[in-house]
Amino acid sequence: MGEPASDPKLLSLEEITESAARFLDEKRAEEIKILNVRDTLFICSYFIIATASSARHLQTLADGLQRHLKPTNLPRIGAEGNREGRWVCLDHSELVIHLFERDARAFYDFDHLWGDAPRVPFEPASPDEVTADE
Repeated sequence: MGEPASDPKLLSLEEITESAARFLDEKRAEEIKILNVRDTLFICSYFIIATASSARHLQTLADGLQRHLKPTNLPRIGAEGNREGRWVCLDHSELVIHLFERDARAFYDFDHLWGDAPRVPFEPASPDEVTADE
């Protein structure tokens, strides 16, 4: 499911969000969570929080995700943190993606900070599924 549907302009925000999470899963991001922050924040509807294994992995995830989301025409407001390599925030208006290195995720503790936000069900692929697709 790494690729958006044949006409990505017709995808709903929920489908785009799940597609982004699936992309991260396929690229071996860990601890992927989708949070519905629509009732908490007025600036966006969803957060995706994920962990990268290294600074290089973090940058690869961020770059790949930007390319993955481009066909959806979801507005790109900005990207922060690329040079530091510990936390990248990709702001696509209604969808904001936070990618962390493991120690940065623990330090900023978004999981606790946004712990009251409803989680959107997301099941990562099993290791067998990932291996079969490669």
